[in-house]
Amino acid sequence: MEENSPKDLFLRVGGYNRFPVLAPRWQNVTTSDIWGKGAPGWDALGDSRMLMKLQKKKMLGLDKTTNPPVSKDAMVGEVNTLPGGETVTSSNAPDGGLRPVYQIKFDLASCQAAIKETQQAISETFYTDLFMMLLNSERGNITAREIAELHETKLLMLGPVLECLESELLDPLIELTYEIMWEAGLIPEPPPEMQGQEVKVEYISILAQAQKMVGTTAIEQVCNFVGNLVKVWPEAKDKLDVDQAVDIYADLVGIPVRIIRGDEAVAKIRQAAQEALLKQQQMQAGTIAADGAKTLSQAKLGEDSKGQNSALDAVMAALTGKAMPKNPIREKTGVA
Repeated sequence: MEENSPKDLFLRVGGYNRFPVLAPRWQNVTTSDIWGKGAPGWDALGDSRMLMKLQKKKMLGLDKTTNPPVSKDAMVGEVNTLPGGETVTSSNAPDGGLRPVYQIKFDLASCQAAIKETQQAISETFYTDLFMMLLNSERGNITAREIAELHETKLLMLGPVLECLESELLDPLIELTYEIMWEAGLIPEPPPEMQGQEVKVEYISILAQAQKMVGTTAIEQVCNFVGNLVKVWPEAKDKLDVDQAVDIYADLVGIPVRIIRGDEAVAKIRQAAQEALLKQQQMQAGTIAADGAKTLSQAKLGEDSKGQNSALDAVMAALTGKAMPKNPIREKTGVA
């Protein structure tokens, strides 16, 4: 506000309608911490300083070993430390000359071992061993099952980190982007079907998809368990909803939606299969009945006063309550 201006008169009203800063944490806040940690570099800070100090000491030790500090007599001239250099001494000081101030016995192997150990600690802090576990493996006959278990271990270790990034970075970023685009008129009005509906964002990155695939192992174990039970107790198959298992498994592995049929399409296919099976059974039943009638018609019961009759004639006569038909051949020949 300007001096001597009305209280309700402001030069400018500013601010943010939303918090514009995205500051995700590497891990959630624990009970003993006030602030969250931004990255694993926070934990590796001490080892990084130690590594720099060890490298400095190694170079200093190598310098003192190859070019140690020396002392010279007062009558010695300028010292030349170059390879093949000459230094002038005085004959009046036979014991004079150049001498090391102290003996340097630098243990280079121990220094390099300490450096390697510190580098390994930094790599573990940044989860390098998890991402390089397969390349660092010295085994050549590792199985696919072991590889899957190693990937599951890696994703379980990174699970809390991914959850923090999704809830504190990716979700707010997407919401902020859509709000800015909505205010700028870049997004059209939603259709009536989406009015009042909550839109859920699903991440399809390689790492997010790999994290979802961890759940496929549990589905496979349950299906194998039920399959083994069915061999002994067939009624166990009624406990497993196979359709839901296929849908959930397909969603976890991230295959295209068009590959899996919907419930309505599956119901139509199963209904058509049942109708075809019923029709086939009816046709088989008709064929059996026709074959039975043919067999009865060819089975002769013997001759009577009216001629020779088949078993089919006897069955029809019993069903209708009428006498057996006359043999036309007997009637034609006049045989009594």
